[in-house]
Amino acid sequence: MTGFHLAWCCVMRKPVKSVLLFVTVFTISLLLLSGMSSGKATIQMQDHTRQAIGAGLLLEENEADRHRRIDVLAGQLGHKEGSLGGYHQEKVTINGFENWRTWTDNSFETLLVEDIETIAGTEGIADYNITTVTTAVRPVDFTRIEDEDVDQYSDLGGVSLVGNKDMSMDSNFLSGNAFIKEGRMVKEGEQDVCVISAELADQNQLQIGSRIRFGKCRENEDSMTYEAEVVGIYQVNQPIAPYMFGDTYRSENIIFTDLDFPEKVDGKAGDPLYEKAYFKIADVNDYETVKKRVTEAEIVTIHS
Repeated sequence: MTGFHLAWCCVMRKPVKSVLLFVTVFTISLLLLSGMSSGKATIQMQDHTRQAIGAGLLLEENEADRHRRIDVLAGQLGHKEGSLGGYHQEKVTINGFENWRTWTDNSFETLLVEDIETIAGTEGIADYNITTVTTAVRPVDFTRIEDEDVDQYSDLGGVSLVGNKDMSMDSNFLSGNAFIKEGRMVKEGEQDVCVISAELADQNQLQIGSRIRFGKCRENEDSMTYEAEVVGIYQVNQPIAPYMFGDTYRSENIIFTDLDFPEKVDGKAGDPLYEKAYFKIADVNDYETVKKRVTEAEIVTIHS
């Protein structure tokens, strides 16, 4: 008696159990095949998503190198008052005791444009963005968002400006946490324009085309002010992490501007403070190769 004939006899003798067994084996096989197909689709989808989102490199100040540069400049100045390379030191007398006061300015702290452009010219870099340090300024003809239950005495009483060369590559928008609700982003090369939060727009009845003014923090109302046109209103999925403590830096009070606007309002036109630069890689599959090229590029930052 053949194996097939024996199997057929078993099926005829116990048809219900045989059918259940067949259905079970068929279902398991189908699930295995579906899982394999789904796995391939997921891998392909992840690859397409990675290509769509892109990959990039971030240039920002290295704190260890910053301290090294300060030590070098302080050593060059020695025990005398003076300034060198954006580093300054002077003697001060406090309660009869002589001490040294030291500080740095924007020229010392900023990323250098020439370095950024050198990296941007590296083969494999498709585009780049420059972002300013978060700059506290005074709102002139509008009110900011405040927590009524918090004592504002120690706060600057201002809002925050963040300038970008290309706003679409700002980390908040690149990550998808922030998105444009109305209007548009600031375009590269524009001057005196801004994008405000939906909360700030609602509180002040501001809309696309409105013009708002800013002044330097802690200065009186008669000081110099600068005006910017609202070209967009943004919304966030999660509050943007504050740069520092206080309502000046809270998520709703962050205003995105063109690259040059924050330094003008801060009274330092022509003396920018660039905090970071983002470089978009043309092909994510070349990430490691492009990264190696960038690390081998001859740049000044952080300054020698």
